[in-house]
Amino acid sequence: MAARAVVVGAGIVGLMAAYHLRRQGLDVTVIDRADPGMGCSSGNAGFICPSLSAPLPAPGLIGRSLRSMLSRESPLYIAPSALPLLSGWLFTFWRRCNAADNEAGLAAMLALNRRTIELYDSLAEDGVAFEMHRRGLLFCFLDARALQAEYEELRRIARYDYAPPELRAKGELAAEEPALSDAVVGAVALPRERHVEPVSLAKGVAERLRSLGVEIVPRTTVLGFERNQGSVRAVLTTEGRVAVDLVAIAAGALSGRLTGELGVRLPLQAGKGYSVTYPGLDAGIRHALYLGETKTVVSQYDGALRVAGTMEFSGLNQRLSPARVRGLRAAARRYLRDPLPEEGQAWVGRRPMLPDGLPAIGRLPGLENAFVSTGHATNGVFMAPASGLALAQLSVRGAADVDLAPFDPGRFQGRQRS
Repeated sequence: MAARAVVVGAGIVGLMAAYHLRRQGLDVTVIDRADPGMGCSSGNAGFICPSLSAPLPAPGLIGRSLRSMLSRESPLYIAPSALPLLSGWLFTFWRRCNAADNEAGLAAMLALNRRTIELYDSLAEDGVAFEMHRRGLLFCFLDARALQAEYEELRRIARYDYAPPELRAKGELAAEEPALSDAVVGAVALPRERHVEPVSLAKGVAERLRSLGVEIVPRTTVLGFERNQGSVRAVLTTEGRVAVDLVAIAAGALSGRLTGELGVRLPLQAGKGYSVTYPGLDAGIRHALYLGETKTVVSQYDGALRVAGTMEFSGLNQRLSPARVRGLRAAARRYLRDPLPEEGQAWVGRRPMLPDGLPAIGRLPGLENAFVSTGHATNGVFMAPASGLALAQLSVRGAADVDLAPFDPGRFQGRQRS
């Protein structure tokens, strides 16, 4: 009889973990409080961008953001009411805003994400039906100095055998992406990158999982775990007890509460992201767009346009701030030739954030059969296939094809209070 695995979480990260665990021969059940893909994944811009693997803590980030981070419409916002809760987390984050840690994190993330494009192609070849666009990504700028600085920053990936970025002057950019306004002075191009429509991805993976015999249990809450010495023996849910040989926690920003039930502290915070979707709008945008100065992204899907971005720290909640939505619309207006409609579908989601900017992928300390995959920040959609594969390899074979030491969930044990 095959080993029984339960994956807690049916976002993109959890679904991909379930997919690769099933491919490793396990009997898999996925449990989630909602329907598959309806959490943080659903309003994502869907960028598949392994070149953008640098962790969020970076040299100079705090200084550049300090004056604006208390403004509700700025790209980075910290609610004053949340500062007491966030103080320890922010101190650790600040300590990681240095060149050495950022470079080490980039190297680890690029190694993990090296197979991302290949893994997405494999999903399509395996019959997973989802919407994917392959026209590349443009980093667009209104200021020539900011454009050059971003180009130099992205050139770091060439040291790790990734295709280097390409500069686009204003003249050639006008022909390549005519939807951009005349205010855009140029762009950095990443031609190999892609974007997907994330709800179609989640639905496609869920359908493929069911065809492979995976049971998906939606609208069910995990209450706790039953343990025997160093092993988890069952997952306790609102629908009853589920016996397990292996459990993988991939519940996004809620993962820390679940690992805490197992005695392992993960200092997760919710970095809230926003998006506005315009159903039926085709703005003629050919590429995935990153609007450089405003840290806003734009994705054109089949039959919809989405503007997304911002990073808000205001606690583990899903309150939607109209000011943040206004900030997204204002940002897009600065870069696009045609104005967006006034009305759109506003969304907010809780990105799982760890203070060093790296995810937690691996075995939980002190437990032989409990694993976690969370903390992917803004990159959950594109990192999910590689994270899921690495987690499945580690849990079944005892080792992954990539070094998971930088992502060890135990690296925070005994450190600052969350």
